[in-house]
Amino acid sequence: MQRQENLVTVFIKATLGVVVILVVLFAIVIAYLAYVKNQYKSLPDTHDLAKRIGKMGNEYLAKRPRAAFVIGIIQRDRKWLEGFGSVAENKKINPDGQTLFEIGSITKVFTALTAATLVEEGKLKWEDSVQQRLADKVQLRPEYGLIQLGHLATHRSGLPRLPANLDLSPEKMVDPYVNYAARDLYAFLKDHKPQKPAGKSIEYGNLGVGLLGQILAETESKPLGDLISRRVCEPLGLTNTMFEPSEAMKERMVSGHSPQGATVPRWKFDALAGAGALWSCGDDMLHFLEANLAPEKTALAKVLADCQREHAASWTGNVGLGWQRLKTVQGGLELVWHNGGTGGFVSFIGFDPVTKVGVVILSNYGDAMKGDDSVDYMGFELLKLASRISLD
Repeated sequence: MQRQENLVTVFIKATLGVVVILVVLFAIVIAYLAYVKNQYKSLPDTHDLAKRIGKMGNEYLAKRPRAAFVIGIIQRDRKWLEGFGSVAENKKINPDGQTLFEIGSITKVFTALTAATLVEEGKLKWEDSVQQRLADKVQLRPEYGLIQLGHLATHRSGLPRLPANLDLSPEKMVDPYVNYAARDLYAFLKDHKPQKPAGKSIEYGNLGVGLLGQILAETESKPLGDLISRRVCEPLGLTNTMFEPSEAMKERMVSGHSPQGATVPRWKFDALAGAGALWSCGDDMLHFLEANLAPEKTALAKVLADCQREHAASWTGNVGLGWQRLKTVQGGLELVWHNGGTGGFVSFIGFDPVTKVGVVILSNYGDAMKGDDSVDYMGFELLKLASRISLD
């Protein structure tokens, strides 16, 4: 009996010790967060943001000698952009606001915006199910009757990140989506039984938004690229954002590079184009940021505002329609953002609706292929700095 009591006493003391340690650690975390927040709020306006951007850009370029990339800032009513590197090895010319880059998954924002215009017109509802919208194309399992278009736009469909019949063998990774057609997508959906319930958790992926884009194309009987151009790009004055640049534009396209610096082919898309097929330039992306910072001044006021707002939340971050949302430790900034990564390009776009600042970074190095988030880090850091420090 005495031994049992001793064991109980030891257990209680050990448990109390763990609790004390957790309380102390929690207090340390709270103190650190308060310190970081105070550091941000006391950050002085040194009027040298442009100089800081130059330093960041040159540090990024030093590790990527063949890179061409641009960094753009919108700070309240002012737009600013700088190009780094060279548009080609034999042309010692910096990229500028008209230089064209693949923007990868930033395309998802445009796909969701296009869907939102159809919802606004009453041609679709966010509550429409995948089964309902594809009834005349493929026979689907009953579970697809529970997957709504809104789930696709917010990464809550319960579908996997990529379809299992997409060939991701090393030789196909040079251009993995080019031959993945509607018939392949429908064959996957017909055979796939969703393993997770729709609407429960946020799990980022290309399949859901790619499927949303295919449904838009089927609904309107038009290529998705044409729909995005007509319904989003034209109303917002984005003249250099498209799936396939014209012949006249192609001389402004830069070549993509692998993380090791080798020139790689551009990525082309078919059925999953809504997940990542767009090309754009710094000027267009700054104009797009400007529209999102003042939706009421555009022809898409309701659509832009609705896509920005929070539609679902999780411990990993919140989402709008197409957009990602993040509340930062520094000053509690409520950032709306997205990034992109293809075999030869990475991109970042983000803004803070409260401080009226935005950032775009476009690079022709495929950092994402090796998990390098340098551009994301720059983007978030610049959003923080731009909210406190003037360009000059």
